[in-house]
Amino acid sequence: MDELSCSNKLIKAYPLAKAIGQKRKKPVAANSVYRILEDLIQQSEILPVHSSNAFVKIDQGAQPSVILICHKCDAAKVIQSIEVHEGLAATVRSMDFHGHEHVLEVIGDCTDCS
Repeated sequence: MDELSCSNKLIKAYPLAKAIGQKRKKPVAANSVYRILEDLIQQSEILPVHSSNAFVKIDQGAQPSVILICHKCDAAKVIQSIEVHEGLAATVRSMDFHGHEHVLEVIGDCTDCS
């Protein structure tokens, strides 16, 4: 999917379906795009963004991530921070809680929008 190859913005299914449909000169259903996006999640090529109905591209095989999201322009940057995830896991364990999954998203302003 060329539309995802250099994306530094949030990936949203409906705009992606529209872009693909325009490129192919025939409509593409959003549910077809969602199936493709689910496959890309399974292949560790994208992550779901839980704070919005969107996805973000990651480097294949990336370690635990923190997603930085600009709420003004939808720019998204994924940073690898094992230290942050290990610190969070230790804090969760110290609270006698057994976490199965954690997602770190930071929403703010990118340098272009601040």
